Amino acid sequence: MYAKPSDLQVLNLGDIHPRWKGQRAIYRIDSGKAVPYYDRNAIDLKGALGSRGLEIAWAKDPLDIFFLQIQGSGRLLLEDGSTTHILYDGKNGRPYVSLGGVMLRKGLLPKDGVSMQAIRKYFDDNPEDTYKLLGTNPSYVFFRLSDSGPYGAMGQTLTPRVSLATDPSFIPLGSMFLFDVPMPEKNEKGAFQYGDNMKGLGLAQDTGGAIKKHHLDLFSGYGEDATWIAGHMNADGAVWLLLPK
Repeated sequence: MYAKPSDLQVLNLGDIHPRWKGQRAIYRIDSGKAVPYYDRNAIDLKGALGSRGLEIAWAKDPLDIFFLQIQGSGRLLLEDGSTTHILYDGKNGRPYVSLGGVMLRKGLLPKDGVSMQAIRKYFDDNPEDTYKLLGTNPSYVFFRLSDSGPYGAMGQTLTPRVSLATDPSFIPLGSMFLFDVPMPEKNEKGAFQYGDNMKGLGLAQDTGGAIKKHHLDLFSGYGEDATWIAGHMNADGAVWLLLPK
């Protein structure tokens, strides 16, 4: 897991022309020219960031790092048994490509079985495909360590089963919702199914590269149960945006 590199440059395009307000260009300078920042294959396979002292943590499984980049933040369990927060600190500006979508199109996952757990099982059974498949998503996220967190895009600590990631061009940060959504649960045999709906209040406090338009992402919290729920939660639900009268 890498810290944000010093040669990663960000340009707010709205400063150049109002029509580009809210858009950014992320790049690096190579031989005096602005070029796209290194993609996942360049970083993980070609060592583009090696020997620069940017490593802040290591994981046993590259898939864990990949999922952490999708989630944007998490907790690290260290060798001495202690834990620390690891938080989003920037990205390389490359487009996000859904790994589950790629595997589905390749016939590597069943149409009704795209989940974090199904993806992990495929990689456990086919470790030789790891970097080839992970490389189909050129987006790459950089991190920083912290004693507290996780924080959303508004700089506020996220609250389990309340905080939501939204597309801010579609639903502004700070919005409040009522939601009624199916919750994943395990049946008597331990298999996945959708159970009773969860109803509650939600706050738009975060964003994500995979969060577009009507797609909302609910922060489930920490621990094995929260991870299992997050990995299976992929269903339509009802959401009401609350507005002042």
